[in-house]
Parts: sequence; structure tokens; C-alpha cells
Amino acid sequence: MWFLRDPKNPAKAQPAFPEKIDQYVRIQRAVVDRLARIGADAAARDAVRHIRIPGSFNTAGEQFVKWLLPLNQHGTTFTYTLADLTAFFGVEERPVHHRVQAARDAPMNGSLRAS
Repeated sequence: MWFLRDPKNPAKAQPAFPEKIDQYVRIQRAVVDRLARIGADAAARDAVRHIRIPGSFNTAGEQFVKWLLPLNQHGTTFTYTLADLTAFFGVEERPVHHRVQAARDAPMNGSLRAS
């Protein structure tokens, strides 16, 4: 499991902008490609298939769900940016259109200036 953080604000989760979802999908595809020779299921690339709520009951496995998360040297879970995973798995980055980036960087006061 990967905990994704915002590269500009590490205390926040990665926002799910369309281009970030696309990047995540391409990372998942790269993971499956790397693990194909040991039988990775190409149809099970989305996180929803893998995440169960801790403490819930998994009827297929007939057991309660537990999470065992590795901790870093600070005693917290490891977190990653999409850029970290993109680089590690050798996924090609796609540029974000400059107008999209300008809109993302604009203050959230309801006013956007044309660039």
C-alpha cells in the first residue's frame, strides 16, 4: 500500500486531479508489467480492489481485516509522491498544460487571472 502525499505540502494527501489519476494508472500498469512473470493479475490494478477497512469482516477469507504497515525510522508510515513512484518504476511523465498549472497555483479566493 502506498500513502501518497502532495509534493508541495507533505502533510496533505495527493489531490486527485485528472492528470494525477492518469499518472497513478500508468504507475500501476508498470508495477503489473514488472510482476507479470510471477503471475500478477493485470485486471487488479485499481486500489479499490485491494483496500478493505481494518476491523471489517472479509467473508471470502472468513477473517477480520488487519493492516500491518511498515514504519520508517521516525515511527510513521512511509509516504511517497507520484513523482517518486514515477521515477522508481520508470514511467514517462506527461507535461501538465500551462493553463491547468496556473489554475492549480492560483489562490482559492474565486478569482482567476488570465495568463
